[in-house]
Parts: sequence; structure tokens; C-alpha cells
Amino acid sequence: MATFDDLRAVALTLPGAHEDTHMGGPAFRVAGRKFALWWAKGGRTIMKLTPAHQDLLFEVRPKTFEPCPVGRATWSFVDLGALEGDELQALTIEAWSTVAPRRRPGGPVRNREPPSPEVGRERRRSRQGGAPPPRS
Repeated sequence: MATFDDLRAVALTLPGAHEDTHMGGPAFRVAGRKFALWWAKGGRTIMKLTPAHQDLLFEVRPKTFEPCPVGRATWSFVDLGALEGDELQALTIEAWSTVAPRRRPGGPVRNREPPSPEVGRERRRSRQGGAPPPRS
């Protein structure tokens, strides 16, 4: 059973993410754009998930995920208490990736997903012309 503190712990590990407030409750942003927040009035969490994924979740898990109109878009009300830690982590990364910039100022275009250590090693190897020499 996940909590908002669990979401906070995951969100604050993502590149560029920081905690802010929205209508008196905590919200998480990257590059000035919200990706998850606590809606105090309804006592629920709201996350910006990809449209295709959230539509599937609304259909197969309607007690955990409900549509949340946000302007002309639809975000997701999420019952964190119905999630396990690994699912919360995946959803938080997904929400972050929907708003994280593809280009950092002055930097190269990048994938929106946080890199894994293995991907970083593979990129370094490809730039160096292949696999590193075997260890002796």
C-alpha cells in the first residue's frame, strides 16, 4: 500500500523534479510543468499519465484510477492505497516523462525516461568504439 510520501520519495529522485504547491497542496514539477499533485479538497492524488495508458486503467481498474478533467485534457485520480511500491514508481516515472523536456537548455536532445546505469555504460562503449577490453 503506497502513500503520498512514497510518491514524494520517487518524484524527487527524477531529473529536474522538485516539490512546489498547487492550491494549497504539494505538487511535483519539472521544467515548470506539473506531473503529480495532491488535491486536498478531494483528498486524492492526481497524476498526468499517457492518454492510452490511463484509458486502459480507467477501464480495467476503475476503483483505483478515475478520470480527472484538467482544462481540455484528462489526468488521472489515483488511489495510492491500492498501489504497491513498484507500480507507484513506474506511474510516477510515466507522469514525469509526459512533461519532462526532451531538450535541456544548451544540451542534446534526450530520451524522457531516466537513464539506467546499464544504458549509460552501453552509450559510453559505443562512443569508444565497442566493448571495453577484458579485465585481467
